[in-house]
Amino acid sequence: MHVNLPIKLKNKHKKSTGYTLPEILLGASISFVVIGAAGWGLINMLQGNKTSSAQAGSRTEVNRALEFISDEVKKAEAIETNPTTNVPAGLTIPTSGQAILALDLPNMGQANTDNRVIYYVRSKPDDKWLGPKVIYRYGPPLDNNGNYTNGTWVNQPLVDRVDDQTITPSPCTGTAISGTGFAACVNNNKKTAQVYLSGVFGDSDEQYQANTQVYARAQAENLTGASSNNSFGSLTTNPLNPGGTSKTYKVRNLASAMGCNPAGDPCNMTIKFRQTSTGNPEITTTPDTNGNLVFTTSEEFYIEVTPSTTLSDKFLPEQQNNSNPVLSNDSTRVLTLGDGSNAPSNTAWNPTANPNRYQNIGNILQTNNYIQNNKITLPKNQYIIAFEIGQTDTTHPGFDWQDQVLVVTVE
Repeated sequence: MHVNLPIKLKNKHKKSTGYTLPEILLGASISFVVIGAAGWGLINMLQGNKTSSAQAGSRTEVNRALEFISDEVKKAEAIETNPTTNVPAGLTIPTSGQAILALDLPNMGQANTDNRVIYYVRSKPDDKWLGPKVIYRYGPPLDNNGNYTNGTWVNQPLVDRVDDQTITPSPCTGTAISGTGFAACVNNNKKTAQVYLSGVFGDSDEQYQANTQVYARAQAENLTGASSNNSFGSLTTNPLNPGGTSKTYKVRNLASAMGCNPAGDPCNMTIKFRQTSTGNPEITTTPDTNGNLVFTTSEEFYIEVTPSTTLSDKFLPEQQNNSNPVLSNDSTRVLTLGDGSNAPSNTAWNPTANPNRYQNIGNILQTNNYIQNNKITLPKNQYIIAFEIGQTDTTHPGFDWQDQVLVVTVE
């Protein structure tokens, strides 16, 4: 027997667990916004890094160019106050160019314009250089150590990306030489100058401007013995200013320590500047507001230092016993130091006693920050002249060149 029973089949419908289309679109939109924001931030960061790199690069190039110029000015005898009229015959500056610095090199003579180093600014000559302006140098070739070599003088770019805005040095107490992105204020003594350089960087041509004080070499023959090669040797018998050209001298008292009686009371020193002509007439000086003795002369002269009180031979070594005047041409008792000279010893006589009373020249220079790495550090137009008044015996413990110490600035 067959029985047919009805069978009921049930279809169970389950809801889908996936994302709906609107949800997918919304998620995609959010992801796009997040990724876009991250990309925008990354681009800004990269652009910021690029700008920072450009700024750092521009600053480095400007500062290196100024350092190069400063180093070459140190080799020059003078900086011309009118570079435009002192361009050498071998150099042709284009119409877009302007001479800013003209340097007279040693032993070439200021009348010989064919032997002047010229720094000038001009428009970029081609696409190899970034504009708007480029600074050029015309001068003798240099070796890898920065020394002049014998060869045809070269006319080469020094630095590009120089600004095209005019720089007018101000304030300027000498001759202002304005230029586009490059300028100078040259002191009328032709020995010092303030040099200005403005570089640009970035798409917006942002500016970076720097300036530096540069010094032409002092006339080494004026103060014989002040050179980097001497071991703080004394002056020879040559007088100061043997060249006979008019210069201005500023003489400042750095230190004076000398006992004039058994109690060790300080001496007053009389400082005079005497010509070498018959009778040794004294040169008149005028004190300035900084306490310098200032005078201008074309005469050869000596510096004379005399203690104001007669001394006794019975004094101890540190209480010097010589009352005779000492001239700056004394080959033993006068010490002349220039930039780069070896620093004298700072071992003082009886250093455990009063340090102000027993200092020697080394102590004085160290205290006044004139010594770095055992070398004298001075502007190129300055010298230190130290006098030993009380002793004539160089082996005496009191022979220490600290009785009268002067700083001489030659302009």
